[in-house]
Amino acid sequence: MDEIHVLKNILQKLTCCSQNLEYRLKSATPFFRVARDKMTGLVVAYVCGTCSTAEKLQHESMFEHEPHGGLLCLHSVTTEASWRRKGLATALLRNYVDHILSTQPQIKKIALLTKFKSGGLYRECGFAMEGPSEVQHGQEQWYEMSLSRK
Repeated sequence: MDEIHVLKNILQKLTCCSQNLEYRLKSATPFFRVARDKMTGLVVAYVCGTCSTAEKLQHESMFEHEPHGGLLCLHSVTTEASWRRKGLATALLRNYVDHILSTQPQIKKIALLTKFKSGGLYRECGFAMEGPSEVQHGQEQWYEMSLSRK
């Protein structure tokens, strides 16, 4: 799959393994969006998530997709290095949220994990800080943010 190859290149320096990404692309396609370079057609950014029937983001929700779940767990907002600091992530995430809320009526809440210092992007897109997360990856403290359907 060509998309997987391009996305793997973007992920080289990230911790999300390509196997998880491939699973999300195949099993949660409606919750996966990409941005392409208009000149080359190459993928330069993406946003992906999976659904959960849980009410709160949990460790298991990072690895499973429950298509009828009302909680959308946002896993990645990733931009290729040369496209960063140009507003692309903000535009893509806003578009993603608008698209999900207008096409996926079962989604009641979108939740994500972030490091505290990177919460600004998500706040700009309407997410609110909920506080330290019970879900942890590695040694660093992660924080949960969410956006609820109005």
